Amino acid sequence: MATLLLAEFDDRFQITETDLARDIALGADGFDVHLEERGGVRTLRALFDGGFDAARAAIDMVVALDDGTDGAAAPRAEGDDARRWGMRIVLCTAGEGPAGPARAAQLLARAARGQILMAAATAILVGATLPRDADLLYHGVWTPDRDKPPERVYELCLAREDDDSDAPSNLQWARRAAEAVEADSAGTAPHRRDLLRIWRHSAAGHLRMVLVGGGSGAARTAIGADLALRAHAAGALVLYGRWDRQHPDEYGALREAFGSYAGGCAVERLRSYLDGHVEEIVRLLPEVGARIGVARSGPPVEVAWPWDSAASRTDEALGTWLSRIAARRPTLLVLDELQWADPASVQVLAHLWHACVQRPVTVLMTTSGEGDASGAIAERLAGSATSAGSTAIDRIQL
Repeated sequence: MATLLLAEFDDRFQITETDLARDIALGADGFDVHLEERGGVRTLRALFDGGFDAARAAIDMVVALDDGTDGAAAPRAEGDDARRWGMRIVLCTAGEGPAGPARAAQLLARAARGQILMAAATAILVGATLPRDADLLYHGVWTPDRDKPPERVYELCLAREDDDSDAPSNLQWARRAAEAVEADSAGTAPHRRDLLRIWRHSAAGHLRMVLVGGGSGAARTAIGADLALRAHAAGALVLYGRWDRQHPDEYGALREAFGSYAGGCAVERLRSYLDGHVEEIVRLLPEVGARIGVARSGPPVEVAWPWDSAASRTDEALGTWLSRIAARRPTLLVLDELQWADPASVQVLAHLWHACVQRPVTVLMTTSGEGDASGAIAERLAGSATSAGSTAIDRIQL
């Protein structure tokens, strides 16, 4: 089955630029390529033998025609001057012959400026072949034919990477977990909207902490995954960690989140982030020391209670590290299963209010509400937020 690419460009684009879009379609092995103009709007139609080639052409068009001014973290509103928002593209794979162009036109009418949309049939074809900086986000259901079942629609989003691209977001967990959101799209839609609103506020430069409780573990993780993919598509860095009841470990989720990031970060940049705190981080994460050529000078971090000075230095080191990361780009830190967190991790989270209060950092934590410390953890974090002069922790109950 052929895949049809239908792209529309408004008068923000010159004829030579839309000609470039046509050339991109041809270069990606498109055939039956036509570029038409009507009422100041130019429309490109191209057929491809497979969804992969059509998706590659759509991505290349966005990259080539965007003038690079769209550097904000939060998605821009329709009508913004950025040129990306003068185009919209749909991909449609259908076996109905002549019905294909009509269905594509219907889907194009649904697309907002700046979007690349596709129905489920196309998403299945291209999902496993997308580059690292592209994600498919669930976009709701579409009913092109009253006599047929509704179809799921997906948006193809490109992350707005900066020179932190050598430290990619941790998204493998999110791509797996986000599928659960689709199964209950109506029930989770208000929560997803709330989380996106909170993140957009945070991306403007205000630290926010969110506690997602209730529901099943899979549902809580899926809600976080949906936000992670959307934030990443808008240019955010995503860090992820999880506490495990079966394998308790001090700083467990934090070790996972920061350790994964360090594994992909350029060595010189990593050294600059850790300046002044290398010893504390290397004691916590010996693999980081191996990357930057610093041997651990003492035993692994072991926390004494009540709080000791070594633990306080670890809190400060992690807070400073996150603050320096977020100074370059908005950051979403997702931490799963807070109910199994150790006291050392809770102390770090409380310290983050003071270290990152003026940074674009969102800390999203999930909890079942089980465990002896769950309620105390939430109250401790809320108290830290208030003492730092910020709003109390945001709570979402599934």
